[in-house]
Amino acid sequence: MGRGKRERRRAAEHGPSAVTTPAPTPGPRPHRWAGLLVIGVVGAVLAIATGVWWWLAGAPLQGPPRPAARYVGQPVCGQCHQQAEQGWRGSHHELAMQPPAKHALWNMSSCTPSRPSL
Repeated sequence: MGRGKRERRRAAEHGPSAVTTPAPTPGPRPHRWAGLLVIGVVGAVLAIATGVWWWLAGAPLQGPPRPAARYVGQPVCGQCHQQAEQGWRGSHHELAMQPPAKHALWNMSSCTPSRPSL
């Protein structure tokens, strides 16, 4: 920091040893830690308030419970999804829903088609 007018004049008249600087006081400065503590507490309160607001804002609205979803079958689905049903008819996906034919069974131990016993 700069010196005041009196200190500069005294140093010019008597030399630099005439101006004494006060010795620093030993020990911690409690007001410094108090300021950091206040900043920490305010930050923690803001973080908690923001978390509570976020949690409450994202909470789903309570309504009547819905029944569990279940498969209702191709005829019921086809009533609303006619275009999708037309694409599905005759495709490999439709055939995959059928039970396997006897001649299409595979021997799973050797991964080869098994011969039907006639």
